Amino acid sequence: MQLAPQTVFTLFGFPITNTVITTLIVNIVIVTIIFIVTRFGGLVPGKVQNAVEMAVEYFYSATESIAGKRAEFIYPWVATIFIFIVLSNIMGLLPGFESIYIISGGEHIPLLRSATSDLNTTLALAAVSLAAVHFYAIKYTGAGYYVNRFVPYKSLKFTLSAVLMFFVFLFVGAIEAVSELVKVVSLSFRLFGNVYSGELVINTIATTFLNIAPINALGISISLRPLAYFAPFFMMLLEFFIAIIQALVFAMLTMSFMATLTSRET
Repeated sequence: MQLAPQTVFTLFGFPITNTVITTLIVNIVIVTIIFIVTRFGGLVPGKVQNAVEMAVEYFYSATESIAGKRAEFIYPWVATIFIFIVLSNIMGLLPGFESIYIISGGEHIPLLRSATSDLNTTLALAAVSLAAVHFYAIKYTGAGYYVNRFVPYKSLKFTLSAVLMFFVFLFVGAIEAVSELVKVVSLSFRLFGNVYSGELVINTIATTFLNIAPINALGISISLRPLAYFAPFFMMLLEFFIAIIQALVFAMLTMSFMATLTSRET
């Protein structure tokens, strides 16, 4: 399993990688679920509708408990990010991912690969998440209040002690600004590292059993290759829970950042 995604084909000169294909599939699945729930939902919910409503209620109540009335605009971001990431993570554990190949230029390329095992995807998610956080921070607290978080110009007075304290606060504000940029790196690498490493371990376990030579016992040759389909099971079960936890962590951190920066009380 390569670190970088591989190009399956090009479209109008743009490379279409296996993670891009998976991202499109995830989007189709999300749209399909929304269509089914909104089109065929009723007063007496079925299993799918009931599961969706439970997830909606949980995230909204969790967001409201932290952000209060601001949950109205924070919640859609939290829910969307969680749904996309959890589906991307879980889909990478399905049969066919990393096992269906096409041949391009004499090289075997996996047709499908988990979208969140691509650092480009997780960086894009983190960048969009933090961009939304700062957009709403400016919108709901005002540009002046937002700038004052990083450059405390409102505290500037023309006295020696006040000027010295201004530079101290300015230094602290610069550290705060750098920490906002670091959030993009920490969010993206946390998600990418957990998903990629998990899939790499599963792939390594399966490949190991496929490459083990048959064992000769009492004149009978016993192949261990069938174990390649069963040995990774417990690791896949662990990765299933990690997929949900990592999606929840990413979504909750986005909610926390947005709730903090859109409040004038901090």
